[in-house]
Amino acid sequence: MDYTTSYFHNNDSSFYNRGEFIPNIGFENYYFLEDVNPELEVNFDGNFPLDSQFVDKIADKLIPDEGRFYSFYTTITTHGPFNKGEDNMQHFKEVGYYDQIEYAIANDLFDFPYQGDDLEVINQIKNYLCELMDLDLAISKIIQRLKDTNQYDNTLLVLYGDHEIYYRSNGYDPLKNYIYDTDDITYPKQYETIMIFSNPLLNQQYYNKFNTNTFNEFTSPYIIVPTILDLVGVDYNPKMYLYDSVFNSNSNLDYIFYSH
Repeated sequence: MDYTTSYFHNNDSSFYNRGEFIPNIGFENYYFLEDVNPELEVNFDGNFPLDSQFVDKIADKLIPDEGRFYSFYTTITTHGPFNKGEDNMQHFKEVGYYDQIEYAIANDLFDFPYQGDDLEVINQIKNYLCELMDLDLAISKIIQRLKDTNQYDNTLLVLYGDHEIYYRSNGYDPLKNYIYDTDDITYPKQYETIMIFSNPLLNQQYYNKFNTNTFNEFTSPYIIVPTILDLVGVDYNPKMYLYDSVFNSNSNLDYIFYSH
């Protein structure tokens, strides 16, 4: 159907063998850390290219000027580590992310999710928040690029968080234990992630029908493709997928696939 398919990841292509895997599932173009930032070495020192910086370098390939496209961007900076990365932390300070967090706390706009006095944990959570703020900035740049190329109204954006805040460092328990104040692995809220499907026309039509655009439903990566097909009105054989569209009221959640 004349689509250009491209994959982007600001980590080395050897990580999880993505350099071999991605072409084999049909992506025509693929861009990794060594393609976009060849001067950087891969290591988990917390200084991966921030999403807002990486998007600046790939914007024209992520969103071509014209023609149909499917682009898949896998982020990494929000994975951690959150207590390292002096370059990134200096950047957070310069652009005012730390100040915004402190302002929000001081003005009761945000409840800090940890009430203990362990400075290491506090700093990790602040850095994690800064990385999420930078991801927000990257997404805003993607949206602006779509608007600048007159493709915003006819592009479906999908944002999916594929796992919880599992990262740990310096022998600490996983960060989520402090955020949710529990080490009970059966506590369900610690596994919550976010899934967003966004297109201005579809958003409005869905709101007109259901009077909301937000609802709680247990989801997994297996529902993404059938949900997209359902949203854009493409018939599909549900037997070819592990689960049905999240909007299909005939579906019953009688089984769950979940990672470790």
